[in-house]
Amino acid sequence: MKKNTYEYPPYIYLTQVAEHCPKAVSTYLLLWRNADQEKKLHLYKKDIRNEYLIELNDFKKDLLKLVKEMLISIDETKNMLHIELVSWDEDESEIDSRGYALC
Repeated sequence: MKKNTYEYPPYIYLTQVAEHCPKAVSTYLLLWRNADQEKKLHLYKKDIRNEYLIELNDFKKDLLKLVKEMLISIDETKNMLHIELVSWDEDESEIDSRGYALC
C-alpha cells in the first residue's frame, strides 16, 4: 500500500548519507519516497532502470553504501530486491549525540 504523503528521512539519517556517501543521496531520497507505510520496497530488477533512472549495478552499489551506514537492509532474489528502510523509532538508541550511527 502506497502512502498518501511524501515523507522525508529523518534529518540525522539524511545528513549521515550526505556526509558519508553523497553519491547515494538521491537513491536514498527516492527509496523514502517510494516506500510503503511499513518502510519497505519490493522492486523488480528489470524495472529499476525505468523507475530510478539508474543502471541496476549502480543502484546496487548505492544500496550497499546505505547498508554499510546501517540505514537500510536488503534481500536479493533472482528477480527482485526487497529493501527495508531503518525507521526513526527502531534505531534511536543506536545514534550518538552528533547523529552518527553507533557501530
